[in-house]
Amino acid sequence: MLSIGAVVTLYCAATFILNTAYTEGKDLKESCSTCRQITDNFGKGFDRTAKKNFGGGNTAWEERKLSKYETSEIRLVEILEGLCDSSSFECNHMVEEHEEQFETWWFKRKTKHPDLFKWFCIDTIKVCCPKGAFGPDCNACVGGSERPCHGNGACDGDGTRAGHGKCSCNHGYQGEFCLDCIDGYFNEERNDTFSKCTECHASCKTCTGSTNQDCNECKPGWEENEEGACIDLDECSKEPSPCKEDQYCLNTEGSHSCKGTGALSNRMVRYVSLFEKLGVEVTFP
Repeated sequence: MLSIGAVVTLYCAATFILNTAYTEGKDLKESCSTCRQITDNFGKGFDRTAKKNFGGGNTAWEERKLSKYETSEIRLVEILEGLCDSSSFECNHMVEEHEEQFETWWFKRKTKHPDLFKWFCIDTIKVCCPKGAFGPDCNACVGGSERPCHGNGACDGDGTRAGHGKCSCNHGYQGEFCLDCIDGYFNEERNDTFSKCTECHASCKTCTGSTNQDCNECKPGWEENEEGACIDLDECSKEPSPCKEDQYCLNTEGSHSCKGTGALSNRMVRYVSLFEKLGVEVTFP
């Protein structure tokens, strides 16, 4: 049996490992985000400097100068200087650390590898993955890189060197592959790689179709009629009334509410119920 000291030590070690893993994963995602921002800004700088002209009036001279400027180190430096805000430490650090790679791409790789994000962020400094892939080795997300989580969720770490690749399913979907429907939804279409979950009728807890006749089970506040359809249960018609003596019962679809009235006749209660169903609020002194 472990001593209290040993248990505390193990707990602290486990907590440290989990915190470290979380921090590293967060850092990797942020590094990819920073790299994407840098390459996006590089593209903007490339477009901005392409519009630069010398305005000398001599067309032949301008063409020669622009031709040299287009691939010059001067233009590269102008672009690099506009990649980061001065307050962004992570961005500036990444640019400074990998300035040689930018020069290599600019002078030697740009023609063969025009996609700077792929060449720099994915293949060279390896802080990102292609869309639909995750983790250190850029493994395909669940469902494949073309349709991560079969199009019904988000893959953890998608496009970064972080994450575990598991799916967080969109509302209405569940399961490891986001192909199953949660209660209240049914599979309108389904095969091994595709699933479309559609909401059941409001009366159904579970269902096989979209109408109140397709319910497997009625929700509370609804009951099955002779035709097998779920219809509203009128709690207000029950005896004894679910409300107190100085309240009237207002039936709503799937539920009811108790309203304070004092002593009202049944006819008045019906009128009040009708007004409230029409959206007119009725109050009593």
